[in-house]
This record gives sequence, structure tokens and C-alpha cells, in this order.
Amino acid sequence: MAMLARRLPAIAVDEPARGRAARWSMSAIVSLAAIGCGHAPPVPVTVLVDGKADQVAVLRRLLAPAAVEDLQLRAGTIAPPAGAELGAAEVAAAYQDFIAGDGSRCRERLATVDLPRLLAHRQRTVVARALLLDARCADGLGATAAADARFAEFASYELELAETSGVLSPSLRPRFDRALAVAGGAPHVRLSIDGAPGGRVLIDGRLAGCAAPCTPAVSSGVHVVSIEADGAALAWKQLTVEPGGAPALSLPRAVASAAEATQQWHARTGGGFAPDDAVGLRLLPLIAKDDRVAYLRISESARPSGSPTLVGAMAVRQPGGEATLSARGQRLTLEAAPQLVRQLAIDTKVIAAPRPRWFWPVLAGSVVVTAAVTAALLYQPETRTEVSF
Repeated sequence: MAMLARRLPAIAVDEPARGRAARWSMSAIVSLAAIGCGHAPPVPVTVLVDGKADQVAVLRRLLAPAAVEDLQLRAGTIAPPAGAELGAAEVAAAYQDFIAGDGSRCRERLATVDLPRLLAHRQRTVVARALLLDARCADGLGATAAADARFAEFASYELELAETSGVLSPSLRPRFDRALAVAGGAPHVRLSIDGAPGGRVLIDGRLAGCAAPCTPAVSSGVHVVSIEADGAALAWKQLTVEPGGAPALSLPRAVASAAEATQQWHARTGGGFAPDDAVGLRLLPLIAKDDRVAYLRISESARPSGSPTLVGAMAVRQPGGEATLSARGQRLTLEAAPQLVRQLAIDTKVIAAPRPRWFWPVLAGSVVVTAAVTAALLYQPETRTEVSF
């Protein structure tokens, strides 16, 4: 046995597993603490400013891209409302062709105007002018059937004789009145309309007095049905209603484009609604093409100093666009714009609220204590086992 012991060296088994576990535990805790103390990248936010030009310029300078901690500010704009009515320029040019005696050119120009689309956008006056002008030009070319078809379409839409500028000549008036009489005697049927829930339903550019889904009564003939809803694209369709039928129409809902949302926003503000009410704040992300939007409005102050007041709101569109978080606030000076934007971002949870000054020292101390306790619990002296023969 002694000889065997000399031939076989001693076997040593090292068991430092618990020591390594203690070191790994402490490293993990320190690493996690370092990650928690790390600074997150800035969150992008689009800033829309509304006010006088000189005051807006001041705000733009104050709200430079890095003016607010934890945020990356981007300047956005709200386009002005559309000017002239849709199709008005084309109809005016066709009228000049009519005055010049060029009936063919008049009809060619009017053929390019999408009258059903204009009706869907409530442009009833423009459509009325275009139909009567086309009828007059067609009659001048000897196309009486085409003229009568235009009169029938005019009557079916129940348009008004507004500013015809002598287009409807005395010789055409009896045929025009006959078309009105035929349309007035047409039977009415119920039209089942489905679309954006709560959307405003329009028949031939006029409010039908109901919200989708609904079943308004319409006369037989050609009609344009449209649905308006804030934040949704205008949906419309032209259809022919037959007597005795029970037609059904489903109009799809799509998210409004930036241009459509801008027009809806201007329509609301022009109608007396606050630009930053609940609906307005849902439209702002669509206008800015960003899910996080800060809207700052410069309001003339009633204070004795006369200095303006800065009113702010922030809209944060949630995934899917079904809901929008919002917050509002104000400051008494324009120079406080960065602080106002930061507070709005905190209120809408875009960024976290600042920690108290004692938070990080306490966190660091707790991490060190936790690591020390963990190491103490896991630590055991190194054990070596020797086997000798």
C-alpha cells in the first residue's frame, strides 16, 4: 500500500463555487445599478406654436432641439386653411369660355370637374353653377338631351339657384322647371347607411340630420352620400336610388391625412371650438405626423402688465390611435416655455418625473449594502479535500 501511495499523487478537489457565486452576485447587482442610473436617449416631441409672428419667433428660439432635458424637440407647423372653394377656378374659367361663345371648350373644361366629390365636400353652390352652365353650353351646341340630363341632376340634388349670372336663359326655364317638378314628385325610400360610428351623414352635401349608422329618407334618383368624422378621412359615394328599393350603403373608415386633419381642425376653431379641446388634441398628432405633440398658444393677457400668457397642451397618441393622453397647463411668461413643455411631458408620461436629490445616494447605498449581505451569506472558506493512498 505504501508503494501504491508513492506512485499515485495526492488528489486535490477545489470547491470555490460559493465564492464565485458571491462575486457574480455582487457584479450583477452593481451592473444593474449602473444600468438603472444610465441616462435614456431623449424622446422626440413635435412642437406646434400658435400666435403672432414675432412671439412665435421668440418661442422657436427658446425651444431649440435640446432646450428641454430628456426631450428632442422638433418644430412643426399648422398649414393655413384652404382658400378658394374646390372647383371654383375651373367653373369660373368655363364661364369665360361661355361668354366668349366657345361652348365646346366650356363643356370640355367642366368635364374635368369632379362634381360628386365637390358635393361630398359641401360645395353645393359650385356644383349648381357648373350644372347650369354645362346645360346652357350643351343647349347652345344643340345637345338638348344633355342639357335636360343636367337639369335632372340639378333637381335630384335639390340644389339652389344661387348666383347663376344669367346662365339660365328664359328659353331654358320651362325645361328646368319641368325637371324640378319631376324630381319633386319622385317617391322617397329609406337608405341604410353604415360607416364611421358617430360620423355626420350628408346627402348631396347637406346634413341628413343623423349620425352613422342611420336610415335617412331620400328621393329616387342620383345622390351623393358622404360621412364626416373628426380624425377620419371623408368617405363618400355616388349612387342611383331606384323607386321602391331598399338600398344599403357601407362607407369605409380611414384615418385622416395631415391635410384633412388640418382642415378639420381649422373648421372647429372657426366654429368657436377651443383649438386644444379633446377633439382638437386628437387631431394634432395627425397634423404633425407624430405620436407626441406639444401645442403652445400665446394668449393676450388681461393682466395690468399686458404681457402675453403661454397656454400649453400635449397630446400623446396611443398605439392603434384609439385613445390620446393629454395634459394642459400655462405659464405667465414666454421664457417659461421649456419648463411648461417639460411639465406637460411628465404629466403625459412621455418622460419620468425627476427623482429627489436624495434618491441616487440612497439607491447607491442600498445596492452596496445588498451586495455585501449577499456576499456574506454566500461566502464560505475555500475547502480542499485530499485523498492519499
